Amino acid sequence: MKKSLALLAVLTFLAGAVSCKKDTESSSDTVVIPVGDTTNGSEKTEIKLFAMTNFHRNDNDPMKNFVNNSNKYTLTETEFYGSDTDVTQSLTDMNVEILSGNIPDIIVTQGNCMDKLIKKDYMTDLTPLMENYDGVKPDDLLPNVLDSIKKDGEINFIYNEFSFAAVVAKTKNLGDKDMTNWSYKDAIETYKNMPEGMQFIDGIYENKDYYSYMLTKVGYDSIDFENNTCDFDGPFRETLEFLSDNIESGDFNGWDGYEMLNDKALLMRSMSGCGLNAITADLFYELEGSDLTFVGYPSINGQGAITSTAPVFGIMEQSPHKAEAWEIINSLFTEEIQCDPNYTTTTPVLKDAVPEFVSEKNKWAAWSIHKQNPSHLDQDKSFKMTPEQIQQCVDYVQSIKIDPLFDPQINRIMEEEYMKVYNKEQTVDQCINLLNDRISLYLSEND
Repeated sequence: MKKSLALLAVLTFLAGAVSCKKDTESSSDTVVIPVGDTTNGSEKTEIKLFAMTNFHRNDNDPMKNFVNNSNKYTLTETEFYGSDTDVTQSLTDMNVEILSGNIPDIIVTQGNCMDKLIKKDYMTDLTPLMENYDGVKPDDLLPNVLDSIKKDGEINFIYNEFSFAAVVAKTKNLGDKDMTNWSYKDAIETYKNMPEGMQFIDGIYENKDYYSYMLTKVGYDSIDFENNTCDFDGPFRETLEFLSDNIESGDFNGWDGYEMLNDKALLMRSMSGCGLNAITADLFYELEGSDLTFVGYPSINGQGAITSTAPVFGIMEQSPHKAEAWEIINSLFTEEIQCDPNYTTTTPVLKDAVPEFVSEKNKWAAWSIHKQNPSHLDQDKSFKMTPEQIQQCVDYVQSIKIDPLFDPQINRIMEEEYMKVYNKEQTVDQCINLLNDRISLYLSEND
């Protein structure tokens, strides 16, 4: 059962969070969104929304439209500006507002920030709201989406779409073994056995990019987030030692043109924002005429997709308007929104929305996976994904493990240390020791 949120605990935690940067000017800015005609004197419920990410794309944003058309709510947004890589100040500014007594109903933020709020029992369980009110139910979600947000029987946040970073190879260049979401061992052995003259990743201009590709997911898999422990002395060390022995510092002048198309490179460099969308259509276009394998990033556990769910949505436990707040969030999960690539531009989260999302009905939508490009192979023809390729993508996005709580700060710490090995500034042993110490400290401080 969810622990109750004691006011004293709230104030104690927020006071600690605020004290770190209490002399820093707030970066918040309040925007009030009008909802229809307010001259008739009808009383409307004010819903407060705190956002640490700019989630409204345009004036046709579904949530704004719902509030404007409902004639029931006034939505007051307070935005806390910060960078995508450092949200410390934004989180502190938000805490200052809450400490002053300005309690939001809805919080919109990055997954790693939401995780910090959940661990302090700030966020309510959405399950009763989903089950008792009209709209999306837990079982309406894709199974991997539900798995990513449900913990200890509760759903404390939700997201309305997701994407992944795609690294692919021509299947024919990978041998007989299925290399989908390949392991770090598969990647190392494939590198060692590449045909002479083939580049590992297309368009590489600095060899340090090999380190980022090979170590990002292996490093993250070396952390036990349940118990706040880490061990970089196993697969991470093995991978780092391989890189240190085989990848020299210095610039590499990549080939011009289509390295992947011409079999001059094994892997296509990661394209972010892929999903059941036009970005993935461009990915298949770059390797026109070939069967592709989503190798992902080398991992320990065979779950090599790096996913993105920003932003995520939650409701404060202390909100006096939970049902109303949920009605507003729920506006992002209608069939109209979920099935339309003009609104949901990456991958919808509803099971029933996926078939329509990739159907010919949406072929003219700007973000549609049916996007056409002029053929590389015949200038009089155009390229578009085949039904089999589209189904391959549908199957893939439903199979990957989604990690909405990915913490970019952990990735920065890892990169700082392994790049010192690349630059010959420290040994592998020194890197491993420092990572075990630094990540352990970071986990303990952010528990």
